[in-house]
Amino acid sequence: MQHHGLAERSGNLIRRILGSHEQPGVAAAAPRQVPAGAGARRWSDTVCRGRDEVLDTIKAFLREFDLDLTQANLNIAYAVVTGDNLHLRRKFAQMAEAGEVTADEIATLLAEDGAPGDDPFEEMAERLDKTVSRFSDTAKSARTAAEQHGQNLATEMGRFDARTITVDEFADWIETSQRILTATRDYESRLRSSEREAQGLRSELVKIRKLADIDPLTELPNRRGFEQLLEDELRKANEQVEQLVIAFCDIDHFKAINDNWGHETGDRVLRSVGQRFARMTDDKCHAARHGGEEFVMLFRGISAEEARQRIDEVRLSLSRTRFVNEAAGQAIGAVTFSGGVADVFAHDNPRDALGAADKALYRAKQSGRNRVLLEGEGEDAD
Repeated sequence: MQHHGLAERSGNLIRRILGSHEQPGVAAAAPRQVPAGAGARRWSDTVCRGRDEVLDTIKAFLREFDLDLTQANLNIAYAVVTGDNLHLRRKFAQMAEAGEVTADEIATLLAEDGAPGDDPFEEMAERLDKTVSRFSDTAKSARTAAEQHGQNLATEMGRFDARTITVDEFADWIETSQRILTATRDYESRLRSSEREAQGLRSELVKIRKLADIDPLTELPNRRGFEQLLEDELRKANEQVEQLVIAFCDIDHFKAINDNWGHETGDRVLRSVGQRFARMTDDKCHAARHGGEEFVMLFRGISAEEARQRIDEVRLSLSRTRFVNEAAGQAIGAVTFSGGVADVFAHDNPRDALGAADKALYRAKQSGRNRVLLEGEGEDAD
């Protein structure tokens, strides 16, 4: 009778789900490169929702690009076919059009984006939060018990009947009682101090959580911070019957900047672009760094066309700036970005609006870059 290990049985289960019949232990052929543009436009327009549709489309995706059943490839496939990670989705489309769909390229793409759901900082904050909560609850319970003990002791002393106890017994009772009361008061004092410490830790945790929502390079909200902004602005727009517009902006040819001038210059470019977007913000306009060289903006109370015009002003200003590589003292030339804008309430849910803005950005890239397009604009030319 043949026995299979857990890893092998799990692998067989995944293969049955996805309809693949590759045999375990058999070396797969090296992933082929896909001809430039093959399938990229179609996959960039694909968004699946239902479980069966997602599974079937992931299977088709893996077969079309000749990708093995690895965690990295499944992460990419899920991001692309569901639109769960728009940054990763667009980067894959660009990679496919360049004909670079290989296992190594996918691994690099995932490393740059970060593993989906992998957030050690947030995990640490959650563990600290639970620890503080347990400590605070224990301290409160212990202090309550100590206070009750002191009250009971005081009550017992009040019941003392001098007529039935000797002088020596009375002296021993007084000495013992005083020691217990002193120890109890000391215990209560230390517990109060511990509770103050726990409260201090809670305050620090609040600060940590705020920092976890900020991108340290640009000092703008990061992707997680943006999700909270979107939730808040959606609620306010509904309450006040206002328009809500979302926009994606992506620095053009950013990889070439890093490759040619180094990551320090690339970071300076990211900070400069982030600062320009930050200057636009107010209580109805928010900017965030969504990932890599991509930024996202929310506009409440103005139309999509007005939002496009405001972003276009930033784009024109940036394009007129000449950046210099400080280490070499050489000019790197103009830096531009492309953008896509969508009306949130023109869609069934915010996820679909995000997808529409992402598609508009994709078309802006395909039509020459250094431009901002509204959703639907330029589709007739596809």
